[in-house]
Amino acid sequence: MVEDRYKYFRIEAQELLEGLEQGLLELEKGPNVELVRRVFRQAHTFKGASRVVRRSDIGDLAHAIEELLSRFQDGVTPIPVSLIDQALARLDEIRRKVSSLTFEEGGEPRPESPQTSPQSKQPAVGERTIRVAVSDLDGLLADAVEAHVAASGLQRIAEELARVCVRARALGVRLRSASADAALADGLDGFTQDLERVRRRLFEGSERVAGETGEVRSGVAALRLVPAKVLVLELERIVRDAAQQLGKEAEVRAIGAETHVDARVLGQLHKALVHVVRNSVAHGIEAPRDRLRRGKPRVGQLELTIERRGHRVRISARDDGRGFDLESVRRVALERRLLSADEAQALTYEGIGPLLLRGGVSTAANVTDVAGRGIGMEAVRSTIETLGGEVAITSSHGSGTRVDLVVPLSLSALPALSIHVGAATALLPLDNVRRVLRLTPEALTWSDSGARLVIEGNAVPLVDAATLLGLERLEAARPNSALLIEAEGRLAALGVDRVGGTRPVLVHAIPEHAAEEPVVSGAAFNEDGVPELLLSPAVLVRQALVAGAVPEHTPVPAPKPILVIDDSLTTRMLEQSILESAGYEVDVAVSAEQGLQLAHGKRYALFIVDVEMPGMNGFEFIATTRSEPELRETPAILVTSRAEPSDKRRGLEVGARAYVVKSEFDQAGLLEIVRGLVG
Repeated sequence: MVEDRYKYFRIEAQELLEGLEQGLLELEKGPNVELVRRVFRQAHTFKGASRVVRRSDIGDLAHAIEELLSRFQDGVTPIPVSLIDQALARLDEIRRKVSSLTFEEGGEPRPESPQTSPQSKQPAVGERTIRVAVSDLDGLLADAVEAHVAASGLQRIAEELARVCVRARALGVRLRSASADAALADGLDGFTQDLERVRRRLFEGSERVAGETGEVRSGVAALRLVPAKVLVLELERIVRDAAQQLGKEAEVRAIGAETHVDARVLGQLHKALVHVVRNSVAHGIEAPRDRLRRGKPRVGQLELTIERRGHRVRISARDDGRGFDLESVRRVALERRLLSADEAQALTYEGIGPLLLRGGVSTAANVTDVAGRGIGMEAVRSTIETLGGEVAITSSHGSGTRVDLVVPLSLSALPALSIHVGAATALLPLDNVRRVLRLTPEALTWSDSGARLVIEGNAVPLVDAATLLGLERLEAARPNSALLIEAEGRLAALGVDRVGGTRPVLVHAIPEHAAEEPVVSGAAFNEDGVPELLLSPAVLVRQALVAGAVPEHTPVPAPKPILVIDDSLTTRMLEQSILESAGYEVDVAVSAEQGLQLAHGKRYALFIVDVEMPGMNGFEFIATTRSEPELRETPAILVTSRAEPSDKRRGLEVGARAYVVKSEFDQAGLLEIVRGLVG
């Protein structure tokens, strides 16, 4: 068996490279005795490890870093920028050599390509952190998803068997009433009982497998998450080098760098943010002399804020530079025929963002390695939309620019809502769906640019999903339902025939030769193994607003979620599926105690509570919430199998707003109650 003698060296080298680069960038800001000692220890360790694997060339470079910094070990004397540059250059050379190591018998390195560019010295962020593990985890995750989908398919078969049992029992009743052969009727009864027993075992088994595979999928997805600080370190170096090249000074301040993001998402974010931070240095942050004249600190600031929002993550890059020059943008847009004279004159700071994201606009005087071709922000938009995300730019003259990127936290378990248009089925990211509405003629209005859906006094552009997907409708046919979609701070309504359920999906990229519709951002397989298209909310909203006849609306505030509390997995999942399909955000708890803990940490619009649970029961939960000022205004519904009048009376006495008996459970009835309480 061939042994990879570099196996552990690669792992250690990657950790040391990160530590050395971060330490050198920190030392550039000022002397620090502990930091100097740490950098020396890491360089010394690197030198020793290199020589153990007989790579003296790498060891010599690590030793050279020690030599460059040897006069500054006191941690008091500032290190000149020129020496930091030299140390970083040797670090880049080490990185290139480490990345060239390959698995070969005898441990010989593969030849290095003379065409290696400076950017290729640094592997992509997602690969660099857990390169080997990601591919293994992808395979495991795909297997878990397939098993979960298969289990869901078995549950559907169990439901079909239930309908067969009902028909068989009905046939037995007809045989007996028709005075047919009693033995035949008895035989049919026995067959029906056997079939029902098989159905029950199939359902219970598939439910158990679905639950277990769901836990495996969630666990594997969690293992794919890596801290965003890996990305921040890369960007700090890029900002430093770009500023030096342009005769500027700039530094990065990161907030939320410990936020964990899917490794593959992080890799794509790296591609986008490289363009963003380079643009900030090139177009935004001024030269030191100009900043001082304007009363700003000499060193430009670029603030990166990373925060998790449900199933998505938001990255904001904000600089304190000059902002975009509106007149220059107008001039360039006219020269490149991106806008007409009237459109250019009407352009405001609010319209600069969408224009820049189209590409082809650059106000740089010269083309450099940093900026000047006008394609950077177009590349950002393309990369983020590939992830099913959104990007927005805001700027004001003299006050800086902010770029907001919103992407899925992970590509492995994106919550999606199923929609149906004729015989076709498609998916929408659930986080972008604000409401699901019944489409009636009274709710529609018309303008020269098409249909509008009137929602609470606002006319929202309505687009038919069939039109987006290139499907033909019968002349008299029209959508039955509408989904209110929000993306990039704007609203649009999507007309569909009907709305299905929600489920986590594993998103697959569309092959380039098949990617004809920009509104399609990916695909996922259903329980039958049939691919379903995932629609891009950002493109959908843009296409609905393309006429521009209706003013853009402020985003509808996301409604507070609903908390479902029940110790039965089946009941929890059923209620969650019904509510999420109707457009509500839902959290679940397995006990009243856990429900109280969640309620104290988050505001809910409604509690839906079981009565009989281990520990605190539903009556006690509601009574407790009625006694607490911060919870007493939140309405509660009891959903229980206890149908005695005394139980109903007790439920209403403790403060429940409705009492639903499980044996009389009706999906439409539950939603009617919920809408009456929370809208």
